[in-house]
Amino acid sequence: MDADKQPKNKLKGKPFTKGHSGNPNGRPPKLKCIPDLLRWASKLKCPDNTAMAMCKLFDIEPPITVEQALVLRSVVEGLKGNVNHLEFWAERTEGKPTQPIDLNAEQPLVVMLQPPEKKQ
Repeated sequence: MDADKQPKNKLKGKPFTKGHSGNPNGRPPKLKCIPDLLRWASKLKCPDNTAMAMCKLFDIEPPITVEQALVLRSVVEGLKGNVNHLEFWAERTEGKPTQPIDLNAEQPLVVMLQPPEKKQ
């Protein structure tokens, strides 16, 4: 191969000095799972027709985010008596109720290390 045909300014080895890279912040993280996508979507601006309805109903100033509109919608449903929304609010404001175990019950508490065999 002729030495004349090779470009004269071609870098050999690593072109960056030690401690510096060509992409200093690295690759941006990807949205990978449903919770990440929901967090991303909740920060978006709410569509005008939904936002105006919620703002008018609660006498607040637009714009509102999707997250805010969803919470306001849950308030509306809870006020209508929807049990699921009432439970949602109660669990997030007061905590889930405890479910005590009665150790003095007639049937003893059984801890199973392996599933029972099926009877035929």
